[in-house]
Amino acid sequence: MSNLKRLRRPFAIVFGLMLAALMLWGQAETGQIIGTVQDASGAVVPNVAIAAKNVATGAQRTTATNTAGVYVLPNLSAGDWEVTISASGFATQKKRVTIDVGAKVALDAKMEVGQTSTTVEVNAGAVQVNTESQTLSNTISNQQVTELPP
Repeated sequence: MSNLKRLRRPFAIVFGLMLAALMLWGQAETGQIIGTVQDASGAVVPNVAIAAKNVATGAQRTTATNTAGVYVLPNLSAGDWEVTISASGFATQKKRVTIDVGAKVALDAKMEVGQTSTTVEVNAGAVQVNTESQTLSNTISNQQVTELPP
């Protein structure tokens, strides 16, 4: 019984540290863009090139749709991103979205048949809908924090 009492404190410390690490791991400082690309008839389009560029920093990320026409751009820093969606035989689309911390922004696209030199620009509205969960979020700038009333 004496040995059991001596092990309680180290076990509690290790358990507490593991629990704290698990809680910190759940905190995300990034967001992601997810979507499906379809043609005008509603059929999915595989192997579509997706490129995202952070408007403020110029950081770029690229991916492509899978065989089901689905793509994911994970680990995007919060801010405005310009997304370019292009495929051979279809008109290129440019869309602008705002990523908030921890947000999953759905950005689906309908590809129109056209020349690759044709570009369609779409400005997404100010409100982004998180289709993965029922959470609302908003990014607060440094200026907004300093202007808070006392």
